[in-house]
Amino acid sequence: MVLEGRHVRLRPLLLGDAGALSRFHDPALFAYYLDWPEDGGLEAYRAYLSRALSDSFRLVFAIEKRASRVVVGHTAFLEMRQAHKALEIGFTLIAKPHQGTPVNPESKYLMLRHAFEEKGAVRVQLKTDERNLQSQRAIEKLGALREGVLRKYQTRKDGYVRNTVIYSILESEWPGVKRGLEARLAHK
Repeated sequence: MVLEGRHVRLRPLLLGDAGALSRFHDPALFAYYLDWPEDGGLEAYRAYLSRALSDSFRLVFAIEKRASRVVVGHTAFLEMRQAHKALEIGFTLIAKPHQGTPVNPESKYLMLRHAFEEKGAVRVQLKTDERNLQSQRAIEKLGALREGVLRKYQTRKDGYVRNTVIYSILESEWPGVKRGLEARLAHK
């Protein structure tokens, strides 16, 4: 599956993308991640992507800049619960030089549109570490509603047990969220 917008193209993530992602390595990007590459080296990124791609509950995309086809991050559909018409969008990492650009909002727009309009989702959720205020602001700018905090919800590979903030968008909210994202992206 490939999702393409004006600024970005989402396509299946490959182990071969490790080199492109390792070029943008910044330990600060992984401050709130559950898993991360041990260093910025190619082998560390291959191992990191291998773990992500082996998870059968994820559909992971490389985020490419559409004009250049340069990989600038990754994102995924998670916890796909077909019987309940619900899923999660997460595992998003965007290289620092591309944060604050149309990359994240358009990636989320393409994924949300696919979830609601192609897959018939009734609920899409997003989660983040309670300490990650930048991520919370980005999720709120998308139009998602904060539902609450899941206490001691996830354990990082370093043993830290984090509180997780959960957000959602429901099918009835999607038309308004869609209009907001389209207006936001029209000015980029």
